[in-house]
Amino acid sequence: MNIQTFKIFCDLVETKSFSKAADINTISQSAVSQQIRNLEKRYQVNLIERGKGSLTLTQEGKIFHEYSIQILSMFKDLEDHLDNYSDIIAGEIKLSTVYSVGLHELPSYLKVYFKKCPKVKVSVKYSRINKIYNDIITNSVDMGIVAFPKEHAAIDITHFKKDRLVLICNPENKLAKLDRIEDMDLLQGLPFCAFEKDIPTRKHINNILEQNNVKVNIQMDFDNIETIKRMVEVDDNLVSIVPSSTITREIETGTLKSISILNDKFLRPIAIITKKGKNLSKASKNFIKLLKEYNSTTDTKLSSCCSDE
Repeated sequence: MNIQTFKIFCDLVETKSFSKAADINTISQSAVSQQIRNLEKRYQVNLIERGKGSLTLTQEGKIFHEYSIQILSMFKDLEDHLDNYSDIIAGEIKLSTVYSVGLHELPSYLKVYFKKCPKVKVSVKYSRINKIYNDIITNSVDMGIVAFPKEHAAIDITHFKKDRLVLICNPENKLAKLDRIEDMDLLQGLPFCAFEKDIPTRKHINNILEQNNVKVNIQMDFDNIETIKRMVEVDDNLVSIVPSSTITREIETGTLKSISILNDKFLRPIAIITKKGKNLSKASKNFIKLLKEYNSTTDTKLSSCCSDE
């Protein structure tokens, strides 16, 4: 049995789909099925229960999955240790992040990183913040990038950057004539499109508004930035507060108006999180170095970025 067998099994459990597991491993769906049959035949047990449109693990399957995760983690740790003795920066970085960071913050950094380290593959997975922390702790990914990082005994936090939160509205909105808001009372009672309640950015905005005795009229909430932007674009009365980095394209095309709020608390801290004590590969270390040192706004970076030092 080779290490790929364990990975295929874990991918199948994670995706609950033979076709998706096949795509991830660049093999046919029948090859995935054959791998599972071979495992079941070898250990004389059923690992999965197949139903119409469903896939669940048997008790034996749960045990095999638990040990498969540990085996893959140990193998990855071995590779990362050996990689640090090599002069070549190569391999794969598995990264988990929230949509707003992955879609709007990362692309410029990845573009520079791939130029410097063309032999590295970066796999980006989008998740909610709690899932990202769990992925880090279970070694499912190498690192995460999150907004409003929270302290955790098993997690190391490396601060990355801060993004300003701004008010957005349709260009026909009565507030569109403003470039900045100095008096928070102007937000009182505004029809508002918000992030869902469990999202850290929503909690942060709520706290600031409460501290300033401002109550907005939340008419709808969503779990992703793209839907929020679309709703504000089509409604002349609706407003929202979002990270400024997420609306660059809309500002350029004139579909949204951005209004600064003169309050220093309207900032969104973004951080890189890794498992405490984990031996990161050279590729991961260099990527973190680039995130910390490269300025995507001015397109400048320190000479040490993506070095093999």
